[in-house]
Parts: sequence; structure tokens; C-alpha cells
Amino acid sequence: MKKIILALTSVAVLAISCDNKSKELDEKFTKLMSQTDSLQTVSSEFQATHDKIVTMHNSMKEKMNTMSPIDSTLMATMAEHEVVFASQTAVLEEQKKMMAGYSEVASKFATLTAEEKEAQINTIIENNAKIIQENENLKSGYEKMMMMHEELMAKLNDTTVVETPEKK
Repeated sequence: MKKIILALTSVAVLAISCDNKSKELDEKFTKLMSQTDSLQTVSSEFQATHDKIVTMHNSMKEKMNTMSPIDSTLMATMAEHEVVFASQTAVLEEQKKMMAGYSEVASKFATLTAEEKEAQINTIIENNAKIIQENENLKSGYEKMMMMHEELMAKLNDTTVVETPEKK
């Protein structure tokens, strides 16, 4: 009889501890989803900034194409920027895919075992850390790119002003 009571007590303690662990994991997941929402907002803002800089870049390219002669240094700089834009676009697209994956995980999270929940949480923590680092890189890249574009636009405006009288 003592063995049965001991076994039932052990099962009850195990069930309670599993339930507590599951609640802890649910709370941790909820906090991560809140962080993810913030990261998604930042990512959307970066997408808007990216679009603005690309539009500015394309406007400068059009202006450069009307110049005669075309400044090869400016063209090389513009080409370098296009490579950076492609890289930034890839980062932003990857972040969108991760966020979509988080939604999928969230919809199934309640049905996962404690071990599966913990594995998903650890993956999300790693991914969020990666996104935070990428966002810091994007921010500094966009700030640098915006300054460069403003300088290039000023140079283009100076060039077109100087060249206009010569064409007349």
C-alpha cells in the first residue's frame, strides 16, 4: 500500500511540476512574441527607409544618365550601392519569413510538448538575437548610405549647374 501511495504521490508531483514548467514556457513564449512584435515594427520601418533610399538612388541614377560626360567615379559608387541594396533586401526578406514562421509556431504552440516548446523558444531567442544584430547593421548602413546619397546628390546638382552653361 505504501508503494502505491508513494507512486501516486510521485506521479502527482511530476504532473504538477510539468504543469508549472508548461506555464513558465507559455509565459516565456508570450514575452518572446511581444519582443517579436517590436522587432517586426522595426523591420517594417527599415523596409520603408530602404524603399526611400532606393527611390533616391534611382532618381540620382536617372539624373546621372542625362549628364554628359558621365562621371565614372559616381557610376562606380552607385554600382556599389546597388550591391548593398541587394544585401539589405535579402536581410529584410529573411526577417519577414522568420516572422511568418513565428506566427505558424504561435498557432501550434499550445499543442506542443514541454520539450518542443523549449526547443522552439530557444530557436526564437537565437533568431531574435540575430534580427537585433541585423537591425543594428541595417540602421548604421542606412545612416551611412543616406549621408552618401545626400553628398552625391549635392555633387550631381553642382555638376549639372556647372555643365548647363557649357551646353548653351
